[in-house]
Amino acid sequence: MIGLKNYIKKYGIQNTTISKYNRIVKATGTASTYGVLVINASIKKKDRSYLIQNTKTGRYKDAPKSMQALNQKRFFHLIYDKCSRDLLLKRKFLKLKNTIS
Repeated sequence: MIGLKNYIKKYGIQNTTISKYNRIVKATGTASTYGVLVINASIKKKDRSYLIQNTKTGRYKDAPKSMQALNQKRFFHLIYDKCSRDLLLKRKFLKLKNTIS
């Protein structure tokens, strides 16, 4: 997970976290630990949501939706730009494409 997190960071995908979970496998009754890499839609700046500062008033406001979804756009292009059309999951591709448009 850490390697994947570092890999996608090279492509400008920021604000990612790794969450660890413990669970009991129902079939066997054994404990299992697994991790999930979460890629948040917005890019954080100094541990705050991505904000834009007004140069006249000095106040911060939320960035436009297009900037807030920058991580989603970068991830979309990372996984689909060089992907053969017969390898992609069409329904998921279209859903993500519609989300970032």
